[in-house]
Amino acid sequence: MDRLKNKYQQAFCSAFLIGVVTLGLFSHENMKPHGSASVLTGKLQGLYEDGFSASNPLRQSSVNIWGAFKYAILGQASNGAIVGRDDWLFTTEELSYEPDQVSNLDASVQEIINVYAELQDREIKLIPVIVPDKARVYEEKLKHVRGEEVSNRYYTLISKLNDNKIATISGLSPLERNKSIADVFMRDDTHWSPFGAKTVARHIADYIQPGAFDLVQVKTKQIDTKIFDGDLLKYVPTGFLRPYVGPAQNTIERFETTVQNNASLFGNTAIDVVLVGTSFSAKSDWHFEGFLKQALSVDILNMSQEGKGPFAPMRDYLKSDTFENTPPKLIIWEIPERYTTQDLPK
Repeated sequence: MDRLKNKYQQAFCSAFLIGVVTLGLFSHENMKPHGSASVLTGKLQGLYEDGFSASNPLRQSSVNIWGAFKYAILGQASNGAIVGRDDWLFTTEELSYEPDQVSNLDASVQEIINVYAELQDREIKLIPVIVPDKARVYEEKLKHVRGEEVSNRYYTLISKLNDNKIATISGLSPLERNKSIADVFMRDDTHWSPFGAKTVARHIADYIQPGAFDLVQVKTKQIDTKIFDGDLLKYVPTGFLRPYVGPAQNTIERFETTVQNNASLFGNTAIDVVLVGTSFSAKSDWHFEGFLKQALSVDILNMSQEGKGPFAPMRDYLKSDTFENTPPKLIIWEIPERYTTQDLPK
């Protein structure tokens, strides 16, 4: 397989060089010189990429050719992603050290402490579920070594919360334990796979006391399988050359969960369990909400939001009429580790 891939890469390299020369006849006159930019530092590559794409009359084709060349020959993606082994892609957020990482982590811990205290005053149980980095779970797929500060982030976070007597559920051990069965993260996406989501949901259920809530009948079934393109592919725009150079096309299983419950979530009946979190919980592709309902045998109100991190959705929920009028018994708070060293939302 590797030999076949090498043949594809050699053929592509030749085709790319021919394409560059041909397209360059149209575009190089519009590109300005960039002085002493060094090829070794990668600066010239970036400058050429920008100029090549902007001035070329066949822009989309050139973007695809250049993206395919970077991926297949150089083993690189655009800024924002890292190319790993075996067609695995990773977000740079999981490998980058933030200048304010230590203070940001402390601020995140304090935010969790504040929420915990507020809920404790109202006799509402909070369970933070810490989702490890994809690069942590699949470290063997990385071609780069993560720095010590980033590598220790997960354990530092949980240790600080434990020091403040806040019990957490770690997603790391079940994900690492089950990744030999199937992929627990999507190879070309920043998120977990449905299998990974189900794995963590079952792990959470092991910590929830049976019979603590109003139990319902829940049925989850697989609907079908569909072609899936992850959010990291935008950093590897190989386009029409993808079948030849990659990344490989992925698929995803789709599920449906039904709850046999006569009470309406929007009626007068109190909501026992609420899920708050990020796109790991909000996006239907992963079906985390459905797997949680199945694992716990309870109905769940999902107040997660996409694109806002874990802290803004919690703030929004605690200020909402839904929380004020029908407070739950339990809040499951899904928190990806990489967000805890970023600036908190204002």
